[in-house]
Amino acid sequence: MKKKMIAAAAALTLAVTCLTACGDSGSKGGNDSSDAYTVTMAYIGDKKEDTDRIEKKINEIMKKDINMQIDIEPISWGSYGETMKLILSGGEKMDIVPVLVEQANSMVNAKQVIDLSEYIDKYGKNIKNLLGDTTKAANINNYVYGVTTGREWFCQSSVIMRKDILDECGIDTSSVKTYKDLTDVFAQVKEKYPDMIMMASNNTTTPDVKYEMVDVLTDGFGVLMNYGQDTTVTNYYETDEYKDFVTTMYEWQQKGYLSKDAATTTEGVENQVKAGVAFSYLAPNKPGYDTRAKLLCENDMEIVPLSDPWAGTAQISFLTYGISSSCTDKDKAMQCLDYLYGNKEVLNLLNWGEEGVDYEVKDADNGIIGFPEGKDETSAYHLAEGW
Repeated sequence: MKKKMIAAAAALTLAVTCLTACGDSGSKGGNDSSDAYTVTMAYIGDKKEDTDRIEKKINEIMKKDINMQIDIEPISWGSYGETMKLILSGGEKMDIVPVLVEQANSMVNAKQVIDLSEYIDKYGKNIKNLLGDTTKAANINNYVYGVTTGREWFCQSSVIMRKDILDECGIDTSSVKTYKDLTDVFAQVKEKYPDMIMMASNNTTTPDVKYEMVDVLTDGFGVLMNYGQDTTVTNYYETDEYKDFVTTMYEWQQKGYLSKDAATTTEGVENQVKAGVAFSYLAPNKPGYDTRAKLLCENDMEIVPLSDPWAGTAQISFLTYGISSSCTDKDKAMQCLDYLYGNKEVLNLLNWGEEGVDYEVKDADNGIIGFPEGKDETSAYHLAEGW
């Protein structure tokens, strides 16, 4: 399996498809690491078997470059909210922390993460070179709570459908432009597959979450309508657009298009398609998503956009890295964060492991890597966050 080589901002979710990172890797700190400052950095994901090996390699480089070393600590997606509350409220040793946009308000109000604005001005050369105008986009009333990551920032709500069933039913998807157009598609498929769920969902991936037509800003109560192009903050739940959407979802539920267990099941939507239980699901389209969908669903999948591509504050700030208020040396933590945005060797180690051991370059001109012979995603180190 081939993957794009990642080299961008802080860890786990970075999807800049190139083999180089921007800027300086930091000032030299000498080879004496006896006084090296350790920066503890949390990331969202599961710890890999060889994480300690990779961390050791990274620290060999960092000690020489900036006389620092890093201690990377995983937080699983499922326990992120609760774990972060315990870390930030309990004063646990944690310097750099991942901030999901829906948690930003509470973290800022409780002053659990610091305002990075002055620290970015002082130490953020690599960050500013890489992110440009979006460097301080993750802010609430000019309180910069985090630095965004180098991944796709646009959004394009799409429906992902089994191609073999579309072909069998003779359905031309060129007429599908909005979610309402799916009603006729589902009716045709349901006639041939009466026991199949038309749209998969679960307790965290409900249609109202995955069909993105507003900029949710942070908590989703006050939003920017018209795909984030309106500049007036509006109560989303009072709008006609929301009423039309939930009315359609109710009609789909009554017709058996949605699962009766959709609000409680934890089964992933791709797994539901893979098992033959569901025909389609909603997801944001992005580069390479067709390959991802085919691999996870084990079927050829057709992706039909339900909106034009757009970008909003929530997309840019979906995942950022901030500095905990309990950090004992905020200057060093910021220097470390900026260093990570500028060192391609460290970032490639963090994301993909060691060249020749965990990956090999398949196409240097286009930045394509793959697993070495005899290895795959189960036996080679990689963060595998799917971004």
